[in-house]
Amino acid sequence: MSILTGRPSPLQTMTLEASSLLRIPREQYLGLLKTTHGPALMRVAAELSFLSKQQQQIDLLTLTAAQRYAFLLQHQPAVVRRIPQKHLASYLGITPQSFSRIRKKKL
Repeated sequence: MSILTGRPSPLQTMTLEASSLLRIPREQYLGLLKTTHGPALMRVAAELSFLSKQQQQIDLLTLTAAQRYAFLLQHQPAVVRRIPQKHLASYLGITPQSFSRIRKKKL
């Protein structure tokens, strides 16, 4: 968001594990518009980001926390084993206490 608006973002990215991130200055990002394939790449990236965030919002509105946890267990079991429970609870949009109850039912 900040790269498009030119204003600082109120959010920050924090990783729970060693990660590789891409950092590109706003001027270089906008310079992609002047390249042959840049506009198409930017459009595809924006579309994928939009679809991902829309699905996340839909899941938060339509699935129970237990269903979201079951999906996470099915698709990212290694992540579930490595990430502290309080962070998983936050990702699922529930309290650590609720997450603990859901985990006990699943076990």
